[in-house]
Amino acid sequence: MVRRGNAVLPPTTRPAAPAQRAAQHPLLRLRTECAVDVRLGPALQPRAGLRRLRADRRRSGRAAGALLAAGDLRTPLQRRPAYLPPPRRVAGPHLHRRPRRCDGAGQRHQRVRPSQPVLPRRVHPAPGRSAPVHSLAGYQGRLRVRPRTSGPTALLLGLALLLTGCEEDVVAVLGTEHPFSLWGVLSPIADTQFVRVFPIEGTLNRGRPEPLDARFTSRDLDTGEEHVWRDSVLVNEQGVVGHVFYAPFRAVHTHTYRLEITAADGRSSTVEVTVPPRTALTLAEPDTLQGVLLPVYVLNDPPRLVRSELTVGAGYVTGFTDGGCPLYEIPVFVLPFDDRARRTDDGWWFLVNLGEVYRFVEERVLEDPDFVRPLGITLASLRFDTIVANEAWNPPGGVFDLDVLAQPGTMSNVENGFGFVGAGYRLRRTWTLPVRVIERSGFRADYQPCV
Repeated sequence: MVRRGNAVLPPTTRPAAPAQRAAQHPLLRLRTECAVDVRLGPALQPRAGLRRLRADRRRSGRAAGALLAAGDLRTPLQRRPAYLPPPRRVAGPHLHRRPRRCDGAGQRHQRVRPSQPVLPRRVHPAPGRSAPVHSLAGYQGRLRVRPRTSGPTALLLGLALLLTGCEEDVVAVLGTEHPFSLWGVLSPIADTQFVRVFPIEGTLNRGRPEPLDARFTSRDLDTGEEHVWRDSVLVNEQGVVGHVFYAPFRAVHTHTYRLEITAADGRSSTVEVTVPPRTALTLAEPDTLQGVLLPVYVLNDPPRLVRSELTVGAGYVTGFTDGGCPLYEIPVFVLPFDDRARRTDDGWWFLVNLGEVYRFVEERVLEDPDFVRPLGITLASLRFDTIVANEAWNPPGGVFDLDVLAQPGTMSNVENGFGFVGAGYRLRRTWTLPVRVIERSGFRADYQPCV
């Protein structure tokens, strides 16, 4: 038994030792409810957050000390002014999502991260709208999730559906002798290649669900290897028929392939595609002399880079449970970086200003009226993506304008036909930054979950 004052406590309620009480700070507890599916990963130096809170308590005086001792997280925590965003009046839509039960409670001193990358819709402007002057002007809505597509599949869908300027209607070109339009991408990281084929007919129709009466072949001009492609018929909910030809082989870096499709009457469309070389995406050491600058290099002289993007996962507190546990909102922001690419002697170079990224995220988070500002914004994830493409990816004026690309013959590399067949592959790297670097940019480096 343990005696405390005039009360006698049973062994099951024995108070923790001083060292245990220091580790069981009321802010370092894991919540059991969340706004999105999450998984748990190792924390980044959890004691650093405790040391910072102790420093805040010393600077804030007795009021903050009493708050921490009481463990009441529902009262705003007094922090030193350097961590507080500038005061401003915010008016905007109510963005809070109703929390739902997580799969597991996890353990203390562990970070909360999304269970898998969340891919919202693109931030790039819709067709007919000009691109923003500032590369950080785009913003993703609150966790609008789309089915994840990766690598060559995403490239194929983007070309076959977007660049054709048609999503539900049949793409047809009238008044021409060309037999086919081709859209696709050869990828050295895929074990199967795909090309979508549109037969050019004299009248508009939704297409026939039978395989095309045509022969599709590819030949490696460097080795002489040939493949015969097979047709697969896809029909969407509107009854539009699509023909996607495929062949099980892996394209080789720097090799050139000649693709040819021949109709039953002998007419054919051809295209030659060169696969870009093997490259490497490198994240250099952060530069903290002037803010936080993160250099990104794509080495080995890639011909072109397409769809370069920075994906930021940010977490912030929007409320508390009845037991005082914080509820987190974890939105994902996708920032286009195509206009920030710079040529080097051996490739391309980007510079990510993490402080600028923080201000961009903060501006959007402040639109949420439930945001608990004294607890700040946590950097949950930071990833850079780009697609290495061959020289043929050269849109008019250097801009991928869907209204322009939808016109027949624009950016077409198909002989005796229309469309575009390119080659490329995706590069992706994720940062693991030290706590001091993250906090220097304005973000917090760790969550304060409940146990």
